[in-house]
Amino acid sequence: MPVIRNPLLNTPSSGNEAIDALVSFLRGSPEDPLTDLANPLAPAVGMARSTGKRLLEVLAKKAEEKGLKKQRALGPSGQLDAHTDTVFRETSPQNALGIIPSNPPMSTMDTRTSMFSSNTPSLALGQGDNKGVIVEFATKGLQGSKSKAKPVAIDNAAEFLMQFNTEKAVKNAARKIVLKPDAVADPTTQFIMEKTFKTLEDEDWLRIVLDDGTIVMQKRKKQ
Repeated sequence: MPVIRNPLLNTPSSGNEAIDALVSFLRGSPEDPLTDLANPLAPAVGMARSTGKRLLEVLAKKAEEKGLKKQRALGPSGQLDAHTDTVFRETSPQNALGIIPSNPPMSTMDTRTSMFSSNTPSLALGQGDNKGVIVEFATKGLQGSKSKAKPVAIDNAAEFLMQFNTEKAVKNAARKIVLKPDAVADPTTQFIMEKTFKTLEDEDWLRIVLDDGTIVMQKRKKQ
C-alpha cells in the first residue's frame, strides 16, 4: 500500500499557503493515493472531499455575488463636489494621523487613498475601534462615488466612497477635526496628535475646547 501523506501536516509558511493546501486537498487528483479505492480511507476521504467541493462552490458563488452587489452599489466615479460640498469621516486617532494635515507628513510617498464617508456626521460613524476622531473634508478637487447601498431620504443624506485621491489632496481637503474625549490612543499617538494640533494652530487653525473635553480644530476661512 502506498504511503499516505497528508499535505496539511506540514505547517505552511503563510495563511495563503494554508488555504491553497486545503483547497488542493479537497480537490484531490487522480494520482493521489487517497483516491485509490483499495485504500481503506477512500470512502471517508471521498465524502469529505465531496462536501468540501460543494462548500468551495457555494463560497465562490457568494463571493462573486457580493462583488457584483458591491459594484452595483456605487455610482460612477467623478468629482465629489457634484454631489455635496462637505463629507465627514470618523476614524481612530491612529488612523486620523494619515488623513489630517501633519508636519512632518506621516508618509513621504504620494499614495492613493480610498475610504468611505458621508455628507452628514450621523452616517459617518466608525466601526469597532475605528472611532474617536471625526474629520470634515471640503470636497472640491476630490474624486469619489456616491453609494446606493444606504439610501436615506432625510436631508439627502448619503454615503460616498472617496477614491483615486492622493494622500496630500485628502489632507489638504480637511477643514475640521473633532477629537472626542473618549477617544482611545496610545501615548505615541497622543503626543503626535498634540504636536499636530499645535502646528495647525501656528498655521492659523482655530482651537476650541468644549466643556466635555472635546477638542475642535477648525480651519479658518481665507479672507
